[in-house]
Amino acid sequence: IIDNKHVLIVGEHAFLQRYGLSFPADEKASDRSTLCVSLNGKVTAKLSVKYQPEPVFEMLVERMYSEGISCAIATYDPLINSTMITASRTLGNAPISVIHKNAEDYYKDSDDEYRGEPDGIVACSSRLKLVEVEIWLKRLASVIKMSSITIGIFLGLGVVALALLIGFNLCGCVSSFHVLGFIAIELLIISVYMLLRYPSKNYFTIDQLYMELERESQKADKKEKTKKDKENKK
Repeated sequence: IIDNKHVLIVGEHAFLQRYGLSFPADEKASDRSTLCVSLNGKVTAKLSVKYQPEPVFEMLVERMYSEGISCAIATYDPLINSTMITASRTLGNAPISVIHKNAEDYYKDSDDEYRGEPDGIVACSSRLKLVEVEIWLKRLASVIKMSSITIGIFLGLGVVALALLIGFNLCGCVSSFHVLGFIAIELLIISVYMLLRYPSKNYFTIDQLYMELERESQKADKKEKTKKDKENKK
């Protein structure tokens, strides 16, 4: 409702039929979607829409998926759905969820200066920075988990070793250097894992994304060529 007097309804043809509005038959191309618009109960407009995902966005989705992070799109657009996204993508196959929002969500988002409940969304100045933050959090969580597991294993080994030393009366054979060496091995394992999880300096740059994009394109071209060669042989 606009200015408390105009009723605007926007959506797909099937959605507007619920309100008794029948639009002319679609003449849309197979790669386009149709958005119907009604104002004050009258058939007003039909928009032919074609969506094309940005290559950088697709690479960001693939990068997040490789890190074990799920991607979701929150949108008010009724034409954006999982089927449309799958059909329009050209790179990768990482799943993308779609969360549809409505007018109530819009007014709530515009009225609330701060979010009332945590929803996992991190505000950043760019998508690249957002992905960078998410990946860092994911990797830090994995380092903490791995460190806890390593400490638990070495603690258990220490208890078993101490029990054996006491049982065989060999406590005098163990010096502080042996204990320090045992702890050093534990710290070395954790440090190596941390270094392996530490991203390279170019990992979060646009140039690196485009390099990965080029590699993905080459893989797709090679796959398509192999498929055509097999069909030609048949």
